[in-house]
Order: sequence, then C-alpha cells, then structure tokens
Amino acid sequence: MTELALSLELYAGSECGLLRALTLLHRRRCRVLEARYDSPAGAPERLSLVVQAPPRHAHCLEAWLSSLVDVRAVRARPGAEPAQDSATGARGSSETSGSSAGSSPERTIPA
Repeated sequence: MTELALSLELYAGSECGLLRALTLLHRRRCRVLEARYDSPAGAPERLSLVVQAPPRHAHCLEAWLSSLVDVRAVRARPGAEPAQDSATGARGSSETSGSSAGSSPERTIPA
C-alpha cells in the first residue's frame, strides 16, 4: 500500500463535500488512517487526510478528488511515510520520488 497525505479545500457551506471525498476513497479501496476536518466561519472548509492506497490507484487520487463537485482544490502534503511491513519493519523495495504533473510517488511493500 502507498501512504499519501492530502489536503482538500471544500466550498464553504458544502453539505456533501466530506461525504463525497470519503465515499470515493472507500470505493477505490483506500484506507483512511487520519482525517481532520476544519470548518471556520465564512472560510473554505478544509479536510486533511492520510490514506493508504493500492499502488495502482495512488497516482490518480489527487485528480479524482479534485474532480468532485464540492472540492475546490487538492494538494499533496509532504510528510507521508511509506507503509511499513509489520513483521519486519522494512520499507518497500521500490521507491520512486519526484513530483511532476500527473504523477506522485509510488511505494510498494514486498509480499
């Protein structure tokens, strides 16, 4: 699984933005590890997430979330660490870094 930290900006007064984002993550078999929701008065609502996503979906999540109706912007946040194998604590053998448009780091754990 690939661990990603994302920050979503939702339209103020959005009734469904949070639900739409979490539903999309659930449908794409992502596991939400951490979620923080801030709704300051008169300002855009913010949703900060740390998720584990299947490697085949990880590079698409930012685009999928940004295409939702009530979402204004999606940004990848620095600080997400690759998931660790619970038995060995070893990190994935294949790590790719870089942040070109349309791609994100993919990290995998050996089976």
